[in-house]
Amino acid sequence: MTSLPVSLRQLALSRWQWAAILFVLIAIAHAPGVSYGFHFDDDNTIVHNAAIRPPVQWHTVWSDPEAFSRTPGAGMFRPLLLSTFVVNYAWSG
Repeated sequence: MTSLPVSLRQLALSRWQWAAILFVLIAIAHAPGVSYGFHFDDDNTIVHNAAIRPPVQWHTVWSDPEAFSRTPGAGMFRPLLLSTFVVNYAWSG
């Protein structure tokens, strides 16, 4: 009986190779969603929200629940999420 020409150790992938494979799989899974528009409350919280556009008043972003949405009474206190909207808008418009 002959031994296998390739050992299992040679087939093992490094951490970087596993990370690259994982990145590619995640990119493939999310690729269809890149071309979709905004949904549900995105119009109020992102598209038409003046609080995420320059000049940004950070004290409002981090203290006023009404800054989350342009719809009166629909405010939520989510300062970290709103901050990511600010950074995303500043980066990509």
